[in-house]
Amino acid sequence: MVVAICINYFLYVQVSLYDRLKTIDENTKRKDLLEKIEIDYRNYGQYKMSKVKSNNIVIIGRTRSGKSTIKSLLFDPTKVPEELTLKSDTRDPLIESFYIADRDTTLNIIDTPGLFERGTATDNIRNNEAILKTIEKCANMEITSFNIICFCIAITAGINEEDVQSIKLFIEFLGNEISNNSCLIITHCETKNAEQRQTIKKELEDDKFFKKIASYFKLGVFFSGSINRDNYNKGSECIIDEYLTISEYRTQLIQLFTSNIKPFPITETKISEIRRANQSVAAMLNNLQNAQNSVKQHEYNSAYLQDSLQQQIYLVYEMQEKYEHYKRRAYDLQNRCDELIRSKDYWKEKQQKLKCRADEQECIIQDFIKSDSHDNTKIQQKYSQYFSHK
Repeated sequence: MVVAICINYFLYVQVSLYDRLKTIDENTKRKDLLEKIEIDYRNYGQYKMSKVKSNNIVIIGRTRSGKSTIKSLLFDPTKVPEELTLKSDTRDPLIESFYIADRDTTLNIIDTPGLFERGTATDNIRNNEAILKTIEKCANMEITSFNIICFCIAITAGINEEDVQSIKLFIEFLGNEISNNSCLIITHCETKNAEQRQTIKKELEDDKFFKKIASYFKLGVFFSGSINRDNYNKGSECIIDEYLTISEYRTQLIQLFTSNIKPFPITETKISEIRRANQSVAAMLNNLQNAQNSVKQHEYNSAYLQDSLQQQIYLVYEMQEKYEHYKRRAYDLQNRCDELIRSKDYWKEKQQKLKCRADEQECIIQDFIKSDSHDNTKIQQKYSQYFSHK
């Protein structure tokens, strides 16, 4: 019995070792084959691909605050910017991707249209619409998180209360958590040395407007610039110093943009809210346009009624003048009529007197003819009243 068990155990061990050796040989063979394939691909393979880190960078600021210059600095610090014009280059959100080989990272640079322009309440609505439009485009391109949000101000323009309100608007729009991913970039600083940059930071810390938003830029304050076009046109050697300065800025920005900062997510809920808000803004703009059209129509109607009223007033004045004229004519005619009536009565009375006198004359003549003596004395005595009037 014991012998049988030992024989069976020996046979089991033999089979197991054999199978084990066979398996090892097969694994070695597979590894050798795979190694040959990998060597061939490394040496002769085409269109190789590799996984890279991708960071989304949003650049925000007023028109001419140097947003596009930052992108140009990152891509090519030797580029001299074009001559300044009154026209703003960035009208719509622009998203471009750049691969940094040294950091094995792709930067998706989101260049926004000019936000936070100074103006009326209508401009504030349009600022909100521009923010929504930017985030909407990012969402449509499946960019649902921001690694770095850069707020830009130009050293030549400074910062004021309106800039503060605009930055607060954007941060409150997405939530205070976005402060963990926010930084401030001061542009047009190609001529500033280290001491001057420290002075600028100190001035910012003491600025009454900046103090209200200083806590929002938890990633810090950075600088940017470009080779000055005027100095380049003059052939000034100071552009060498400018190049060295902006190269230092570029290094610091790339280190920031490629760092492993936890991205700020834009959830589907937030995107839906943004889309609904975008529709609400569109409705507000439409209502505003309708209100403006209504005001214009009322102004037109008011002007038309004003002209009509002036015409009516003119007609009233004209009729009043005619009334006064006809009133004077009527008065004159009434006086003339009264005068004619008085004249009629006078001539009527005159006629009656003449008739009476004629009758008396007829009587005198008859009596005179009948008189035999032709003595006028009696006749005169009889008609003494007649002859006394004569």
